[in-house]
Amino acid sequence: MIALGRLLCSKVRSVIVLLKQYTWQSLRILARAKNKPVVGSALRHTPIRRTKDGSFLDELVRVGLIAVARPDPGGDPFAHAYVLTDLGRHAAEYGEFEGGFPPRPPV
Repeated sequence: MIALGRLLCSKVRSVIVLLKQYTWQSLRILARAKNKPVVGSALRHTPIRRTKDGSFLDELVRVGLIAVARPDPGGDPFAHAYVLTDLGRHAAEYGEFEGGFPPRPPV
């Protein structure tokens, strides 16, 4: 039984991830650009606490919804230019995407 539990827990499970409103709006800005790179400062359309340092852009890149088209030499996320990936295009259209859920650690 324990071996079966470890086998089931070792696989990456796929789940539907719903987007937050400001994330979805940022992806819609990129979708309307039609594969033209958009500067990160244009993606910060709502000046809220979560978007003030640019870490939300790094998170979108890490998840695979957007990609860096033109990196900034200084490393400022608001100066990078971004484009949508195929997964990001789907998320911009439907407000959700299928993402991997990390496996549970063995008990």
